[in-house]
Amino acid sequence: MSGMKPATTELIPHRASPGEERSAWYSGWLLTFLATGEDTGGHYSLTEVTGRRNHSVVPPMHVHTREEECFYVIEGAITCYVDDQVFQVAAGDFIVLPRGVPHRYELSSEEARLLNLCVPAGFENFYRTLSEPALDLTLPPAPEGPPDVPRLLATAADHGIDILGPPPA
Repeated sequence: MSGMKPATTELIPHRASPGEERSAWYSGWLLTFLATGEDTGGHYSLTEVTGRRNHSVVPPMHVHTREEECFYVIEGAITCYVDDQVFQVAAGDFIVLPRGVPHRYELSSEEARLLNLCVPAGFENFYRTLSEPALDLTLPPAPEGPPDVPRLLATAADHGIDILGPPPA
């Protein structure tokens, strides 16, 4: 939990906009950290996630051991694989991926824009560790080659995430 304050009962009022050092590029995704653990006393994080099919890297099957992960689809659609269930999640839909349950998602539309809510906060720091500041508020260039798997696995372990296998082909 490097640098994150422990959860308190007091929330800190704040306003967040894209840019303003809150946007990052991660594996072909544009992320905007709208609420971080530092902003919310550790209660939750909220990240806007924008991606494009065959451009943004599909996450592998994984398990969060520290937080519930939720998605609200603003535009487009995703397919979520949760344990042995498959959910089609379209614009206007919300899905909860409980901690301790294997899951992954992929874009089922050409592009999608999502809100990623994690309770409690902390998962946003996984993204921050592996991302770079966004040079502008567009999708980054497509990743060249596979990710640095040892770095990904070490960062995931540091954030209580168990990677169960490689991303799907």
